[in-house]
Amino acid sequence: MRRIESADEQLIEKLRSVGVFSRFTEDQIKTFVGQTEVRKFKAREIIIKEGAHDNLIYFLISGSVILMKESQLIGVFKRVGDVFGEMRLVDSAARSASIVADTDTVCLALEFTPSKTEIEKVHPLIATVLYKTFAEVLADRLRKTTDELSKARKEIEKLKGQSR
Repeated sequence: MRRIESADEQLIEKLRSVGVFSRFTEDQIKTFVGQTEVRKFKAREIIIKEGAHDNLIYFLISGSVILMKESQLIGVFKRVGDVFGEMRLVDSAARSASIVADTDTVCLALEFTPSKTEIEKVHPLIATVLYKTFAEVLADRLRKTTDELSKARKEIEKLKGQSR
């Protein structure tokens, strides 16, 4: 666990009112931040490469990132606290998509390994809140994907009907 610096204090203040972090006490936020690494990316820099194997989960602090699948734009993350890379928590498959910095971007990177992380060992409540948040994020994304798939299938059927 790294020591909290004065720059971290500003970060903690920023995180206090954001999504998952609004559920944490100040001490829990400090503990969480102490387990992370601040990473800065330049515009167009690859943060996650599709097909790669790593164990990092990212929390967006500033800037924006784009989600790419096979070079096709899938989505954009631009809200403070947006989470990406969390699917690695669920399975050990290769990264299913790439994340590229759209602008200069700052993220918190949290390493999760197949064995328990320090947060899980020492602060199970924080880990539980994180897992719940990741489950909510994944459920929301699955719901949106299902809606988009349904619309795409209807459009395909419509186009098939027009070509007859």
